[in-house]
Amino acid sequence: MANVAIFDISTDAVKQYLRSVNTPNYSSRPDVIVNPDITAFQSVPLKYWKHDAGTIREMTQAEKDAVDAAEVAATQAVEDARLLAIDDSIEDALPGDATLAKVDARIDAIASFADLKVLLKKMVRHIAKKNDN
Repeated sequence: MANVAIFDISTDAVKQYLRSVNTPNYSSRPDVIVNPDITAFQSVPLKYWKHDAGTIREMTQAEKDAVDAAEVAATQAVEDARLLAIDDSIEDALPGDATLAKVDARIDAIASFADLKVLLKKMVRHIAKKNDN
């Protein structure tokens, strides 16, 4: 039995660290290091481990910062898409057919302060548009 680190061949980022595995199942894989020495960084989160020239090492601070920035960007992209979907939903509900039931449903769907801000902006724009007509 051995411990193995499985990494992404294209990025060298370690994706998994498995303990006490059957070595023949992994030893011929090009994306695996068998029994890597991780004693110096075993308490460091796995997302900061990297394959480097046949070994596994802890990322430099610049590499860690890049990983963190990519996570923030991905999280922000998901949040932006979610808010855009809410925005579209509110836009569809308000013009012309802004029944109290539909507005109540949109209000009930608010999950965060950001959602509330989106709804308020749409409602104010809707009211302003009606007043201009």
